[in-house]
Amino acid sequence: MKVRNVLATAALCGSAQIASAAADFRITELYTGLSGPDGTADWFEVTNFGSMAGNTGTLWYDDESADPTVDDQLPSFNLNPGDSAVFVLGLAGDVATWESVWGTGITVGAVGGAGLGQGGDSVFLFDGNTAGANVIASATYPESLSNQLFTIEIAPNGSQSL
Repeated sequence: MKVRNVLATAALCGSAQIASAAADFRITELYTGLSGPDGTADWFEVTNFGSMAGNTGTLWYDDESADPTVDDQLPSFNLNPGDSAVFVLGLAGDVATWESVWGTGITVGAVGGAGLGQGGDSVFLFDGNTAGANVIASATYPESLSNQLFTIEIAPNGSQSL
């Protein structure tokens, strides 16, 4: 999925990932909204770059605190190589709102936890919710994008663009 709603430009921070045995999950897009009505809740997209299918239900989300002991489990979706899913930071009802704004044709689920704040934030995906869980993927956007409506696309090599 390539959502572009660009109202800002800036240098962006890198992304890191660790391949799992079957799948190689990476964060491929982020959206952080503005305060007030701006379409949808914050969200991030995960894509499987591996050579085998993997299940997103094995992953846990946390924001910039990067603390696996306070993270939230992603909904369980089987992603084949090349497939993506969007995770809306909110409640199940936020999925229908997301689809009405961004469209259908991609797997979308809701995950609890902290939203992506303005002024820089991060998305961390872990392989568990206990101390010592491994970071599977992460992405960070800079404070310089504060109060701007944007999505960030993250390439397989970790480079980012608005």
